[in-house]
Amino acid sequence: MDDRSRLETAWVCWAVPAFVGVGATLFHWFSDDQQAVVLGLLCLPVGVLLFFVGFFNAVAAKTGRRGLVILLLLGNFPLALACAWVGLQSHMAVSVKLVNDSAQTIDAVATFDGAVAERRAIPPNGSATLTLRLRATERSEFLLNVGLGSQTEQIMIGSYDADDLLGGMRRVRVRVTNDGFGPVVDLP
Repeated sequence: MDDRSRLETAWVCWAVPAFVGVGATLFHWFSDDQQAVVLGLLCLPVGVLLFFVGFFNAVAAKTGRRGLVILLLLGNFPLALACAWVGLQSHMAVSVKLVNDSAQTIDAVATFDGAVAERRAIPPNGSATLTLRLRATERSEFLLNVGLGSQTEQIMIGSYDADDLLGGMRRVRVRVTNDGFGPVVDLP
């Protein structure tokens, strides 16, 4: 194998895990698709394998920009850590879309283990998304208290167990009308 081929192999070994890892992270962030989590987790061991292949090919090349390639290959490790952190942050959340189809403003209070996480006043025919970030330390419950005039309803959105990291983000919709509160519906 000549020096040019070795460097090209090293460039590919840098680019594939970098772009696939960032792509999987962004895909999960914007779509909440659980397959992106699996792809991201698979990127880690494949990225380590490609690091070694790329590193040894770059070291074996005697000419060209082998120092730059080695630096970029090493840079994939902090990039992988950043992608894992971002993926975990986006994965550990509950998102509630509250739709107000009533003729009056509603007051929504989302609570996480009894503490107020977010409060919103939602005007008639409006909607709001409330996001609750999880703590990976214990079993937690998410409640939504919705006030419509003198009527208040407490809706259990769900619970989270710290041992269930692949349980994922839950997106739900709650519809409020003049007649009362609609059911909690899971969103795709």
